[in-house]
Amino acid sequence: MKILVTGGAGFIGSHLTDFLVSKKHQVLVLDNLSHGRLSNIATKSQKYKFKKIDIRSPRLSTVFRAFRPEKVFHLAAQINVRESLKNPARDAESNIIGALNVFQNAQNVGAKQIVFTSTGGALYGEAKIRPTPENHPTIPLSPYGIAKLATENYLKFFHQVYKLPSVILRFSNVYGPRQNPQGEAGVVAIFADRLLKGLTPIINGSGNQTRDFVYVGDVVQALNKASSHKKFDVFNIATEQEVSINEIFNILKKITKFSGAPKYVPAILGEIYHSVLSAKHAKQTLSWQPRVGIEEGLRKIVEYMLSLEH
Repeated sequence: MKILVTGGAGFIGSHLTDFLVSKKHQVLVLDNLSHGRLSNIATKSQKYKFKKIDIRSPRLSTVFRAFRPEKVFHLAAQINVRESLKNPARDAESNIIGALNVFQNAQNVGAKQIVFTSTGGALYGEAKIRPTPENHPTIPLSPYGIAKLATENYLKFFHQVYKLPSVILRFSNVYGPRQNPQGEAGVVAIFADRLLKGLTPIINGSGNQTRDFVYVGDVVQALNKASSHKKFDVFNIATEQEVSINEIFNILKKITKFSGAPKYVPAILGEIYHSVLSAKHAKQTLSWQPRVGIEEGLRKIVEYMLSLEH
C-alpha cells in the first residue's frame, strides 16, 4: 500500500515509518527537518522515499499528485505548548494552515484514509472527569490546544462534505527513544538527558502535577489499528495512569543512579495541572492496549540514550 507520513522523520513519525516499512508498504516521508532528523529514519535498505518539504508549501500538491497515497498519517506539527503561548500565529500557521493543506491534497488525490494525530490534555483543559473520555467538553487553555481542536473540526468537515475517511487520535504524553531532549517539550527525554550528564533537572511548579505517559511503541500500534478503522471517529490513546513529574524524576534517578536533587522554579502559565485520559473507546473499538509500563519505558529511553554514546 502507498502510505504518506507527514513529520515522518520526527520522534513519533520515525517509529511509525519503521513499522510501515517493516510491513512492506511503499512509504513516502515528508518532513521539513525543523525538528525531525534524517538519522531517525536512516537505514541501510532505505526502503522508503523522503521529501524535504514544509506542509504549508504550495508545492505539496505536486508531491501528492506524483505519489498518490492511499493512506495519509498527518503527524507534522508545532508541538510545543510553551512556544504556542509565545507565538500563537506561528503555531496556527503550522497546526491549522499546514494541516488544511495536507487534508485538501489528500482529498484531491482520492486518499482512502487519513489519520490525524491530535492531543488529549491540551484539549480537555483542567478536566472535571479523570480519566477523561472523548466526549468531555473541550476547554483548551493554550493556542496549541485551540489549533488542534480547530483542525479536528476541519477534518470532520472534510469527512462530512467530501466523504474523506478520517480518524483522529488524541495522544496523552508520548515518550520514548528519539524524543528530542534539547527542546522545552518532552519532560522524560529532558530529565533522562540531564541526569545521565550529571546535570540538575528543572521542575516547573511543585512537581506534583500529573500526566498520562504513553510509550511510543504503543502509540505506533494505535496508529496502525486506527488506519484500518472505516468510520469517522475520535480516540484517546493513553494509559489511564496518572504519574507526577516528581515520580518521573524519582524513577529516572534510580535508573541513572543520579545523586542530586531537582531545582524547582515557578510554574508555566497556561499549562494544566492534572491530565489523564480514558482509553476505553480505543480498547473496545480498536482492540488496542498500552503494553509498556512507565518503569519499563523509562529504562528503554535511558538505554537508548546510553547507546548513542557508543
